[in-house]
Amino acid sequence: FSELRDRLDFMGKSFLFIMAPSKSDAREDMLPPLWQFRAHHVMEPPSLYPVWEKELSARKIVYVNSLDVLKRAGISNDSFPDTGIHWSMLAAGLTWEEGVRRLRCACCLH
Repeated sequence: FSELRDRLDFMGKSFLFIMAPSKSDAREDMLPPLWQFRAHHVMEPPSLYPVWEKELSARKIVYVNSLDVLKRAGISNDSFPDTGIHWSMLAAGLTWEEGVRRLRCACCLH
């Protein structure tokens, strides 16, 4: 991603990495009962989000952790419809807004 960011920067274009959550991350209530049991009894389920954030930050890559955006907005249950696997327009819109905000802040640093 660093190389892609650098090439885009050379062309005068910005790069933003969006960590889009899966439905199972955002809508744990929709998981099969056995998975819900595990989630309720395991203190901290394993997550790759912190790993990605650490790596992206170390390489100075602008990113949005959409799961954090959805949780901060308190719309995890509205982020994916009960049926279907694609996130809602609301979730996509909030992520887009956060991405634009972060790109603007990153552009001010150059």
